[in-house]
Amino acid sequence: MLRPVAPLRVLVVLPRNMYFGEAGATSIDLTVRDLIEHRPAGVGCTVAVAHGGECFPNHDIVRISETSTAQKARDIARHLRQHAYDVIVVQQHLPTAAAVAGQTRIPVILHTHNFQKPMPANGVMGRLRRAYRLRRYNALAGIVHVSEACHGHFREHWPDVRGLQAVVHNGLDMTAWRARETREPSIVCVSRNVPEKGVLEAAEAVRAVLQERPGWSATFILSETAATDAYAQRTLEVLLSEPRISVLLDQPHKVVKEAYEKAAIALVPSVWREPFGRTALEAHAGGCAVISSGSGGLAEVSGGHAVMLPEVT
Repeated sequence: MLRPVAPLRVLVVLPRNMYFGEAGATSIDLTVRDLIEHRPAGVGCTVAVAHGGECFPNHDIVRISETSTAQKARDIARHLRQHAYDVIVVQQHLPTAAAVAGQTRIPVILHTHNFQKPMPANGVMGRLRRAYRLRRYNALAGIVHVSEACHGHFREHWPDVRGLQAVVHNGLDMTAWRARETREPSIVCVSRNVPEKGVLEAAEAVRAVLQERPGWSATFILSETAATDAYAQRTLEVLLSEPRISVLLDQPHKVVKEAYEKAAIALVPSVWREPFGRTALEAHAGGCAVISSGSGGLAEVSGGHAVMLPEVT
């Protein structure tokens, strides 16, 4: 006789510098929101957040410290004494995952969203640092990688990690996207304004293209544009020199979504190895023609459905 499967209780831990709310949400926060909102029946989720701001509505939230990793682990241990869970999933931050694993017998999984550091064992200090990090990995029940590119890189550099590993791509609810059939003659680029994202190269290229295409315009939706950052300010200087380029800073996700749903072309010009590239996935969902560097996980996101640049210039 088959017995009914007991409900699964999951505690998802978001360390500091993540903002599980409409204002300031990172790509990791959006991924966690989507995974939770589309979880299978019988799975219950609580999100532990290390920020004091407003969170996405209709989620079970518990607040943890915004300060040290050790204090966050103690806050979680205190919560676990009053609430039962079957598994704990810590987003991105290995020190927090290892610290939580040291406080409980509940399986702890690290959900990574980037390439993990190789850390070669060069010299005495190199061997000690690698051994310390390896001990943290092996304290975990498993690791989730965001792409095959990240998984392959990890297996190459950390073959001695014992825990289970799996690839879980970021997903989107395509029914929530309303791609316009008739597209505006515009180009959109959504990015952090940092060198590894290729934003300055994109800005210079778009400025040149618009001089040849008078009926077109462009929008750059940027974050991390500090007044003291020379690269970010140079990017703004280029963008603001062309009146048909609009610059929007630190916008909520709904603004990004609307831009992707109406623009004809989206640029994803990262010059570093992207672990996944959610912005490319959202551009596809919005109906844009995507021009991508194809670096790292971006090739997985787009497959054969984007114009892949041989290099970003």
